[in-house]
Amino acid sequence: MNEKEAKKNNNPSKILSMKRSSDNNLNTLTYRINLFQVNMVNPSSMLDIGSQEGQFANMVYETIGVKDISCIDLASTVVESGEKRFPTFKWYSGDVITFDFPEKYDMVTWLNGCFSFEKEERKLVMERISSYLNDNGYLLISYGDVNFEVRGMSLEDVIDEIKDFFDVINVIKEFEYYPMLCDTDFKGHKTFGRWYTSILCRVKE
Repeated sequence: MNEKEAKKNNNPSKILSMKRSSDNNLNTLTYRINLFQVNMVNPSSMLDIGSQEGQFANMVYETIGVKDISCIDLASTVVESGEKRFPTFKWYSGDVITFDFPEKYDMVTWLNGCFSFEKEERKLVMERISSYLNDNGYLLISYGDVNFEVRGMSLEDVIDEIKDFFDVINVIKEFEYYPMLCDTDFKGHKTFGRWYTSILCRVKE
């Protein structure tokens, strides 16, 4: 993660904004489609990267019944809040590229944080994630954008980055309509909603 992104993610106002967003997203399309993907796998253990205070991880815990859940976030203050909010989870603070996890997992979930990294860093992260997944373990990547692209990358571009380490199993792409919100995509087009993409992958043997 570049220095600018790291500073932004540790900014107190940014942390508060992301917490409120995560709390408000619990019933939105992005959480629902990702919960569906996790339920398809029904893992025994899960690591949630960029977990905020564990809002999505707790949905998995309560809805699907996954008991062995670990969460990591770059912001130590968020981790401290998460430990108080969901003390049954294992909590870690650090950069997913350099952090050494003490165990392997059946599944890793990574919602909306993948593209905080530059392309070469993302390749390194994919390699790292594949190394701490169990055999036949799964990775779930999710992101949202107003024009179904993220930082100028199409779905095909994203899958092309994944395929060195993972086989894509299932892709969900859905549009959520916000009648009271007008947004603008990178080409200046007006839109009243957002595309959400959820990509379920299995680690290559």
